Amino acid sequence: MDSIFHIQGDQSSSLTPVFLIHAISGFGLPYLNFGALSTARQSRPVYGLSSPIYEKRNYIPPRSLEKMAKEYLDRIRTVRPTGPYIIGGWSLGGMLAGKIAAILTAEGKGNECAHLLLIDAINPQGCPAYEDPKERDPIAEWMFKTYAPQMGLRALVGSPKIEMEQDVMFRALDPVSEDEDDEVDIMEYLPRMRKYIYNSLDIVAGAGPTQFVPEAGPDGIQCTATLIKATILGDHPPGTSDRRKWGVEYRFNQETSGWPMEKLKVIKVDRQHDHFFDADFMEEMTRMIREDLAQVDG
Repeated sequence: MDSIFHIQGDQSSSLTPVFLIHAISGFGLPYLNFGALSTARQSRPVYGLSSPIYEKRNYIPPRSLEKMAKEYLDRIRTVRPTGPYIIGGWSLGGMLAGKIAAILTAEGKGNECAHLLLIDAINPQGCPAYEDPKERDPIAEWMFKTYAPQMGLRALVGSPKIEMEQDVMFRALDPVSEDEDDEVDIMEYLPRMRKYIYNSLDIVAGAGPTQFVPEAGPDGIQCTATLIKATILGDHPPGTSDRRKWGVEYRFNQETSGWPMEKLKVIKVDRQHDHFFDADFMEEMTRMIREDLAQVDG
């Protein structure tokens, strides 16, 4: 599976391309369910990003959001060496999109981010670290069981090759030798997804109090941004500590989910976070994003 893939639109178009980064599963596959994101007079190119963990067996995921964002910016530049870009994503993908905009701003290339599209993504700044794996592990397992069927891999769930003990699973992700095939077999996708969720929970929780994106002002992110925000808070995953529940609810109740950009527009939808890409909502999601992209210059 290629980590960057073309979803729709004319790749030779002069319109600003869209890059949509995967959520916590590491798969960008849900973005393939969008309808046309361009109007009849446009053909804006749209690309999805999945984690390279599904492309190369030797790939080792970064251990911080900043390192992951820098790596993904480098990958975006293999498709388009220079901006402007429209960068977005759902959940973790939106966090990474915000960090990429911050990196471009720090490089003095803030104008290369034409627009941010944050699909129910919070600013992770201040997220508490897991003090005990006993809290993280049931959350990770709940997320794996929730999101695996949504990735179009339902047929693999329950496979004897997939349902292995965790220690065996992690050994299966050890680097391969030079004489082995580095391509990832489809039967490895779900074990890798489970591993990726564990890693992603750790790096989000490791964001800590350090400023994640610059505050609004002359040194802040200057591009326009849209936050599509859920108005229904679902149940907390089993094992979530009271402190983490408080943090989640605090961000949920913030109008901007903690994002400080001056040019931020918030679109509220009566939906739970985990159901943003359900089949019965894709037509409405497509419409909202198509209308949002139509407002972007270029």
